[in-house]
Amino acid sequence: MVTLTRKSITETKIAKQSVVVLPLEQWAEIERDLEDVEMMRSSIFTKKIEAARKEKTVYSSKQVKEKLGL
Repeated sequence: MVTLTRKSITETKIAKQSVVVLPLEQWAEIERDLEDVEMMRSSIFTKKIEAARKEKTVYSSKQVKEKLGL
């Protein structure tokens, strides 16, 4: 998770709207975190996780590699 600290902030505006400028690496991390939050809020995703946890099928590493085409 990204932790941002306020150092010196200069207000920047584009088309009369305030904007935030940060390194792309930090934005990518924020975007990944947001995707994780969206996934966890999805009722379909939650149901799939519950179903997978109840499933007792065990796969060998060879079977997993075959299923994934590795």
